[in-house]
Amino acid sequence: MKTLKTWVEDEDLIRSNVDDRVVDRMLQLGAATGLERRGIARASRQRASYDREGRYPLDGKVFPHADGSFLVVAAEDMFRPGDPIYIEVQGHPRAFVVGAVRPGTRVGDTPLTRVLTVRPR
Repeated sequence: MKTLKTWVEDEDLIRSNVDDRVVDRMLQLGAATGLERRGIARASRQRASYDREGRYPLDGKVFPHADGSFLVVAAEDMFRPGDPIYIEVQGHPRAFVVGAVRPGTRVGDTPLTRVLTVRPR
């Protein structure tokens, strides 16, 4: 069985500027858990919905910020700044308002993907 590896144009140049563990993950060497990812936001288990009762959940990922605001990444293009959105905080839905909307820029994002910056109402 042949193992496919990621192509890197100039491995020596990259290794001289980047931590070896990062390069090893790029080349699919070693364990994924060995890579430290400080500063990378991780999605929380919190859920977003269109309504306070949570009957209409938003299919997306919620990323909390230390200041109490959130980023919501979803394949949803109907939100505009000022629109209400509800996020489950400590098991209870709380009202938030959309502050900014921008298109998604990650590799797997579709044309409908939007990144919503939401703040407490």
